[in-house]
Amino acid sequence: MFSDEQKRIVAKAIIEKLGQYECPMCGCSQFSIIEEFGLHMMRPMSNPINVSWGIPYIMLVCGKCGYMSQHNAISLDVLDPETTQTLKM
Repeated sequence: MFSDEQKRIVAKAIIEKLGQYECPMCGCSQFSIIEEFGLHMMRPMSNPINVSWGIPYIMLVCGKCGYMSQHNAISLDVLDPETTQTLKM
């Protein structure tokens, strides 16, 4: 779970990078932020899982229809690109 300060950082980054964001399914502009990072895995199917092959993301959930959108946490500039584990403060 994100701390209050981490929530503020993530919300600020989303507003700065996305501006007025509307759900592509229903047009609603109210979203919840899932309070943990996700990791989109990218690996060859024949190899074992290696987390260095993943892309960390922030997930937004539409308040009306439940549509979920994933946004690259490094591109949002909320994660340290070197460790991909430390939330920038």
